[in-house]
Amino acid sequence: MVTGATTGIGEAVAYQVAEMGLSVVLVGRRADRLEAVAENVRARGGKATPINCDIGDPAAISALFDEVRNRVGGLDVLINNAGVGYQSAIGTFDTTELRQVLDINVLGTALCIREALPFFDNRLDTAIVTISSMAAHRIPAGGYGMYAASKHAVRAIMEALRLELAEIRSPTKVANISPGTVATEFHKLFVRTGEDPTEALPFQRLTPDDVADAVAYLLSTPSHVQINEMLIRPTGQIG
Repeated sequence: MVTGATTGIGEAVAYQVAEMGLSVVLVGRRADRLEAVAENVRARGGKATPINCDIGDPAAISALFDEVRNRVGGLDVLINNAGVGYQSAIGTFDTTELRQVLDINVLGTALCIREALPFFDNRLDTAIVTISSMAAHRIPAGGYGMYAASKHAVRAIMEALRLELAEIRSPTKVANISPGTVATEFHKLFVRTGEDPTEALPFQRLTPDDVADAVAYLLSTPSHVQINEMLIRPTGQIG
């Protein structure tokens, strides 16, 4: 399962894992884009099941996993990629926007993990990978405070999950990937304009495929190898 699979990193991850031979459940809010990505997966010889779902809605998440159980029958890998962010100072943030950030980035991620774990049933070759951000490791200037807070929370959730699974000797792998600047539509949405401010940066940004390659590597390691945290910056990015 790949959440936020309609564009950017999620779309690239969907293609990558499909090429590894996995059947992919594509999850997102835009039904037309989901179907387009599903058709692309199939055109490459893969199998895809698109399911429309708002990860910010707890009831929709429960329905999502019920549908996976009914339509697909099982689940081996969860890729938490759905996320949102808005530029805002701590002193002026919009309450509705902050709730959306927390509902999708934090609660939505946690609920997907909770609902996925029963499918794994302590089996080998199962994994939970969350696409986070370098904002989970430092606080960027320029109105990133609330977004960074959500990503710090996700990092804590993933580390707590690793400890809990280790205590019960579960073979399910847990990994958190924190990319630096990636060339996606996220930045336009973050600053609420039609222009991407990262296009003017003096270094080459990561591509969604770069992050997808990292996911593929994490999933291909031997059963005794678990890479829990991966930080990926473009060469030349300082923060």
